Amino acid sequence: MDGKQVLQFGRIEGGAYTLDFKRPFSASQAFAVALASITQRLK
Repeated sequence: MDGKQVLQFGRIEGGAYTLDFKRPFSASQAFAVALASITQRLK
């Protein structure tokens, strides 16, 4: 990796979230990481 950000996920307001990603992540991989992040916060 070149040290650049390739995935960004967070809540922007209320129940709205944003997910930005680029290579080497695919859409399904980025979504899986975001889903895992939310699941960890619910525990």
